[in-house]
Amino acid sequence: MASCPGLKAGISTAEVGRAFLNIYQAKDGSGWEQHGFTAENLGEDQEKLFQFLILVSYDRAQFGRYELIINPQIENSIHRVLINEPTGIFSLDRLTRKCKEWGSETEAEQHIDMILSRLKANERHLNSVRRNAKKSCYAKTFIDCMNSVHIIQEMVVSATCGRDAWRLWRRLQDIHNIGPTIAAKFVKYTLREMHMGNVPQTELYHISTFLLAELHNKEFFNRLEKARRGITNEIIDYVNSEDPMAIDAAFIIDREYCKKRDKIVECPLAKYHRR
Repeated sequence: MASCPGLKAGISTAEVGRAFLNIYQAKDGSGWEQHGFTAENLGEDQEKLFQFLILVSYDRAQFGRYELIINPQIENSIHRVLINEPTGIFSLDRLTRKCKEWGSETEAEQHIDMILSRLKANERHLNSVRRNAKKSCYAKTFIDCMNSVHIIQEMVVSATCGRDAWRLWRRLQDIHNIGPTIAAKFVKYTLREMHMGNVPQTELYHISTFLLAELHNKEFFNRLEKARRGITNEIIDYVNSEDPMAIDAAFIIDREYCKKRDKIVECPLAKYHRR
């Protein structure tokens, strides 16, 4: 893949920042309903929120493209595979009853791990993930989501300020396999893109920076930094004044343009590139 050509000499950060805002806001909240999730059902139905929490916990590069995790219309997506799992561990009600039957939390984890070890989506087993060079099991994630869904729902629905969003982001990390970046994605998806709660979008700046650790964002800004040192912070400062989560436009650009082999559609930043 060719390296990013960098930006023209003298191009203003405001121009690039505005491009980021336009790219991100063009897809503002689109697509969630077709995956089965809306602000209404996540705010009212703990079953739906439980499933959403599980899927977001899998939203990492090791499990493939975002659509292969969240889209139930794709036959081999994680969403579809979990829906079709006959034991019912993807159902909050059925999992709760199963855990009571299994007895202790340790025994419940063993049963869930056994079930997940038999499941594959997009050629990837669903029972574990590599984190910090170590294997981390997903059985505890299911139990933590089951135990946390009530308080997470309350926190999302009642969030009205940046401090509430920060508390939600911190609380999400009590769930096994949800770290700072995944928690930031959940906040972005719910509070920003689905407009749950009533948090002004400008108050999400203290959480949006954790999106920079996401693979596409990291690789995109690494290339830009080689072309122009300091541009990442300049863009962050610009978008923070209007829509901090728009920093995730880097994800869209890197995945949909920089990494595409078929360059039919020109990069939306092309007019700012060096020639």
